[in-house]
Amino acid sequence: VLAAIADGSLTTRVERTAAQRTAEVARRERPLTGTTEFPDLYETLPDRRPLPEGTVGVARYAAPFESMRDEPAAEPVFLATMGPVAAHTARARFASNLLAAGGVDTVTAGATADVEAVLAAYAGAPVVCLAGDDKAYATWGADLVDALRSAGARWVVLCGTPTDALAVDDVAAEGIDAVEFLRRTRDQLEADRKHDGVDA
Repeated sequence: VLAAIADGSLTTRVERTAAQRTAEVARRERPLTGTTEFPDLYETLPDRRPLPEGTVGVARYAAPFESMRDEPAAEPVFLATMGPVAAHTARARFASNLLAAGGVDTVTAGATADVEAVLAAYAGAPVVCLAGDDKAYATWGADLVDALRSAGARWVVLCGTPTDALAVDDVAAEGIDAVEFLRRTRDQLEADRKHDGVDA
């Protein structure tokens, strides 16, 4: 061990392992309960004393998510839930948990039967996320995307497997880099605030 410390190989191995685990956390392959999984946007965090002066900082795998949670997004993402609750719950829950991990709240359309029902619940959010089953995506997903864009949506996300039939801007699915996805989503929400002349 002393030799590995002396020649720097131990540091290299630690850095390689840390980088691998950081990537796994970002893809949510290495879950962190309360951070990447089952986050609570409204939790009250305990007060922590600062580290003593001169202490070497500790790199936490949760840090990218925590930094976003420390500054919650100013407005929510609209979950355009498609079909009855049983048909959209799995993907809606996946999307809401993913977004909450980055400090982004959601509002949900609820049970819907068609494009008009989703639009009735839509209040002009700039970022929307489709959440339904594959059958709903195939039958009325394209019409819903067009209708939401016409109603004011500037960034449309698909929860689930991407398909060429739906002209969306981003995808929320297993295996994506969640940190980068959340940053893109927050950038779109922030761009809308600037577009409307609201200071950050």
